[in-house]
This record gives sequence, structure tokens and C-alpha cells, in this order.
Amino acid sequence: FRTLKSNPVVGIPPEIVAKLDKEDAKWRYNGKRGTIQSVLSPSPLLRPNGTG
Repeated sequence: FRTLKSNPVVGIPPEIVAKLDKEDAKWRYNGKRGTIQSVLSPSPLLRPNGTG
């Protein structure tokens, strides 16, 4: 795991960023919130007998 405290915001809709900026000016780096980014590749479905 890696913790990254940073000002840039990527992938969060602008209206959510604006709302958070109004609620808490330090929300991006104060440690109270976090974001998770993931890239998942599709998994092939297995047939009941265990073959693809």
C-alpha cells in the first residue's frame, strides 16, 4: 500500500470537487478522506466443469 497526499484531483466529477472544497478546504490532504483508483481486466467465465 502507498499513501499519497496531494493537491491534484483526477477522475472525480467537478461538482463533487466543488462540494468538497466548500465543505473542507483541506479535504485533499488532511487524511480524513481517500480515493481508490483501480484498473481491472475482465475475468473469463468458467463453465461448471472448470473449463473456460
